[in-house]
Amino acid sequence: MKLDLSSSQALIRKLKTYFPNLTENEECIGNALSYVINGFPEIFGANIKRIREAKHVSQKEMATALGVTPSTYSYWETGSHPPRLTKVLDLIDVLSSDPCDFISDNPVLDQSEIMVNAPLYNSDFFVGKSNDNVDWLITRNVEQPTIKVSPLDCVDFVYKVSNTDMIGEERAIPLNAYAYCSFSRFKDVKNQKDRMAIANGKVALVSICSYSPTLREVKFDGTNLTLVAWNKKVKEDIFPVYSENYPVKGTIWNGGETFAHNVSIYAIVSKVVIEI
Repeated sequence: MKLDLSSSQALIRKLKTYFPNLTENEECIGNALSYVINGFPEIFGANIKRIREAKHVSQKEMATALGVTPSTYSYWETGSHPPRLTKVLDLIDVLSSDPCDFISDNPVLDQSEIMVNAPLYNSDFFVGKSNDNVDWLITRNVEQPTIKVSPLDCVDFVYKVSNTDMIGEERAIPLNAYAYCSFSRFKDVKNQKDRMAIANGKVALVSICSYSPTLREVKFDGTNLTLVAWNKKVKEDIFPVYSENYPVKGTIWNGGETFAHNVSIYAIVSKVVIEI
């Protein structure tokens, strides 16, 4: 069963001693928990050691249950190399504890100083890469320039806008703006139609046939994927969902027949910053 972090009010109370304006949804709570663990790894390590010993479980048994080496697990308890959030969730499950037991109230309580580094990407990084390629590279922390962001922004990476396609009459994302992007909502989502459904109604970073990416408002009705540019001079792109049972003709794009599954949806835009 998937652990629901938002169900732990005790965890939310502790996280709000770090981030008073924390949005109480699964994605933001998970990001905040991860930042706290990485910010105070010794406290996290001491807590998991205390819980493990209280349950009379050895480090070796924990490592086996979590599918990691004993040395990796030992690093977690010493605080030298804290685990990723996915492994933290596994830890919580294996030890059958409330998520709040793994962190403490903020020992600093100075919110003005809490900022984190987010990788900064331009268009060239995404060319020729699929959703899986991008997810893998970003989660592996491939060396990139970074900028400071607030953990409350729930950002996995920042994309520097490279065109004027999203400059409309009533709303605009200008050239060289910084789009805060999150792909956390796509975690473990392998089905392309499910990915499109999650992005429906939102601005996302997309790429058609692995060409240079751009921002578009995504509309998906289960049959067609529509990519909307707010700049009225840029036409909408509409791509049908391919079905073996009910064959349809694809949209001719850049000289080739193109379907919805030929569109990569890398991330959803949560915020746009014009100056940093």
